[in-house]
Amino acid sequence: MLMVDRIEQAISDADRHGLGVAVAHLDLSRFQGVNDRLGHPGGDAVLVQVAERLLAQLRPGATLARISGDEFLALWRDLDLDRPEEAVALSEGLLGALDRPFGIADMSVQVSASVGMARHAPGQDVDELMQSAEAARIDAKTRGPGRVAFYTEKLLKASKSRMIMEAELRLALAEPITQFVLHYQPVVDLTSGKVVAVESLVRWQHPVRGLVGPDRFIPLAEAAGLIHHMGDWVLHQAIRDQASLTHEGRELDIAVNFSVRQLDEQTVAKVRGAIEDSDLRPAA
Repeated sequence: MLMVDRIEQAISDADRHGLGVAVAHLDLSRFQGVNDRLGHPGGDAVLVQVAERLLAQLRPGATLARISGDEFLALWRDLDLDRPEEAVALSEGLLGALDRPFGIADMSVQVSASVGMARHAPGQDVDELMQSAEAARIDAKTRGPGRVAFYTEKLLKASKSRMIMEAELRLALAEPITQFVLHYQPVVDLTSGKVVAVESLVRWQHPVRGLVGPDRFIPLAEAAGLIHHMGDWVLHQAIRDQASLTHEGRELDIAVNFSVRQLDEQTVAKVRGAIEDSDLRPAA
């Protein structure tokens, strides 16, 4: 039986017997890095171990399904409607199962996840319940690995708004990139009072929303896997702007910020390649 069918049956049984149903949507964090490090066979072996640990956390009657490369759904039935803390303990148990490193081919691999949990409400169908769990998962993922989020009506509205902005962000990052601009904040030597460098700060010039600050779109770009593309653009644009950034007849040093999500084994090569493609002479 497909997972959707199992959830539908659980809802039907719960409505008849007055019991609760909960769904957890678990998303492994940055699992592509595991595949890059171990190769896809090694990554598959980690997924098998992840599934085994998650299954060990489920009580009798619960169901676990892998729904995409690094996403799982867990279904619990026969929950006590008067004990909402029960769902909290169940979802935290899933995260706790991933605390210990996984061993693959004499290598130690750490895996974390984000979990969105939703409890079935009277009259809610299977699609609505899964959408609620998805909205909670997105909220948990936006706040960083190792988080659990629980569905609320407010959360669903925020999730829909976030999904709209993510679609707009993907469009804005399609070539040619015209909606993003760099603002340069001066760095001043307090002794001499002179501007000695500038820090590049990215802003989103949205055609409808106006100028959008990084506090709104950087976390979204990180959660949606868009931060690498955005960061590459910022790096190359700052280098292109370097020639025009002068103060009192001399060129200024430029600082470019990186998200922690961008820092991987390719970071140094990307910076070196961007510099080599330009006439910029890096300082010693």
